[in-house]
Amino acid sequence: MAEQSIRCALWLKKNGIEKGDKIGIWTDNHLNTYIPVIASLYIAAIICPWDHDVSKMSARYCLSLTSPKIVFVNAASAENLMDAAKEENLKVKVVVIGSLPGFVSLADILEDQIDSSEIDEFLCSEIDNPRDLAMICSSSGTTGMPKGTELSYVSLYNSVTPVEEIHLKNEVSLWLPTIRWHYGLTLIIEVILSNSKRIIIPDNLSEIEICKVIQNHEVTWFGCDTCFPLRLLKYDILQKYPLTCLKKLVVSGAPFTKKMQEAVAKMMQRTQVLQCYGLTDAGGLCVSQTRTSKPGSCGFVIRGVRIKVVDEKTGETVGVNKMGELCIKSEFLMNGYHKNPQQTKEVIDSDGWLHTKDIVYYDKDGEIYFVSRISDFINYGSIKLSPAEIESVLELHPSVLNAAVVPVPHETDEEHPMAFVEKVAGKEVTAEELHSLVEENLPWYCKLLGGVVFLDKMPRVTTGKIDKKRLKIMAKSYVS
Repeated sequence: MAEQSIRCALWLKKNGIEKGDKIGIWTDNHLNTYIPVIASLYIAAIICPWDHDVSKMSARYCLSLTSPKIVFVNAASAENLMDAAKEENLKVKVVVIGSLPGFVSLADILEDQIDSSEIDEFLCSEIDNPRDLAMICSSSGTTGMPKGTELSYVSLYNSVTPVEEIHLKNEVSLWLPTIRWHYGLTLIIEVILSNSKRIIIPDNLSEIEICKVIQNHEVTWFGCDTCFPLRLLKYDILQKYPLTCLKKLVVSGAPFTKKMQEAVAKMMQRTQVLQCYGLTDAGGLCVSQTRTSKPGSCGFVIRGVRIKVVDEKTGETVGVNKMGELCIKSEFLMNGYHKNPQQTKEVIDSDGWLHTKDIVYYDKDGEIYFVSRISDFINYGSIKLSPAEIESVLELHPSVLNAAVVPVPHETDEEHPMAFVEKVAGKEVTAEELHSLVEENLPWYCKLLGGVVFLDKMPRVTTGKIDKKRLKIMAKSYVS
């Protein structure tokens, strides 16, 4: 691995890449994903990951945002990349992953004849300042076009420093996020540091196929979002594939409710089911469960991170079991949003606190509980409704696979909640049943006055999260 990364680093240098230049890496999980990542770090170039399945519009946006000199891209997206570069009037050298006539491939670089002494004598570029830029990772893009999050070497170092409860040391590991996620990118480095065997799978496998891989390769550590454990429950997959080899299931990226976590833990009694909370803007992991954590919490604040929970309007700190906006301070926060100083000022205040726009509370033991995104709250008269609370109740129904609640405008009440629902394959549920479920389990003001809409499949952004921005637009079309 070291030699291949050095070969790639030498090729980059011979093609004019210097310290601080940007390298686009637009690829999925495969055996050689690590090569351009490590090579870029070796020469102190800035890593700029992006989606591997790229439309021309998406490619134009990423090129205009990051202006990379070289892009490593899956062969299937190379032509869209080239068309986008022409339209943006950018000169970009393209390296394809795979094979495409007329393009240099990663395989060509690794087979290039290089004097062995060059490899033996290769030295990494020195970093002048630990706060220099190491990578520009994009945000999830659930509320608009992704922002470019500038992360330093200090931030990178922190994100790959193992947290005892969830580290990969000596595990057989598997995860689903690609390097488009900050999580997927840093796991590539952590798996090497942790001496962990990694199993790599395509990104389009079904839950049953993933379970087969886990059992066949005796995977002990699996990182995923909440979709995977939810499908295990809804489709009774664990009856056929009990996953007894799995020691740790690490869940992040979306709310994991108490009832869901308890249900998963009951069905996977040999597995430690752990929820974590982190965000790219904060440099990765911020809160993690331990063995003693309560189901439904995100866990405790990790070493090196400070938090406070503040009133959204006044900015005053609130006490135990009081909901407020989560603010984070550490040495590992992002430097800012790339080419967007105004938005940077809006989220990092003058005292250095990152305002996450997430509503949380903490209990008497210091465990953190996620409630909702501020932008997701629904304004029903003078009441602010939490969509996550309604969604968690809807997903209790055995025929509901996923639920997403968004606002629809109302002329007197301001907004009403509308539920989009994706059913479990082969099972049925009516809108009336779901209305009753909400009314029986939640206060009167949580009624789905905007209605229930069934979808064959939830729209998702490229990171896998439900695309609530799109659902909000769709919801308005249902209002007369």
